[in-house]
Amino acid sequence: MSTQEPGSIGSRFVDAIAAKDARGLGELFDRQVGFRGLTPHEAFEAQDPDGVIEILLGSWFEPPDHVQEILEVRTDPVAGRVRLRYRLRVESGGEQYLVDQQGYYDAADGRITRMSLVCAGFQPWPD
Repeated sequence: MSTQEPGSIGSRFVDAIAAKDARGLGELFDRQVGFRGLTPHEAFEAQDPDGVIEILLGSWFEPPDHVQEILEVRTDPVAGRVRLRYRLRVESGGEQYLVDQQGYYDAADGRITRMSLVCAGFQPWPD
């Protein structure tokens, strides 16, 4: 069953990315989180919240990138894991882009302990 639960960890994660809320992101991750991310050009890894934040807000959504709209957030349970998919409309350098990311996370005590994400990259906004 797919959901768009406003208070879920997945939804809070996407909201924090959209707002570029480093503190909010940091509060979502366990102190010893295992994070892996893959973009069309590079692989990323981090083992602590600061490292994850640096990847998300320093490399993936850099300072000139602005999330204009959260288009979709979906979570699906997969046994003990959660599948997360989200789509964003992002403005960067005066151009509009569609960003689609999906992956899986594990959580304990309300914090993400392990997360793997794949990004389709910044795709030109469809006309």
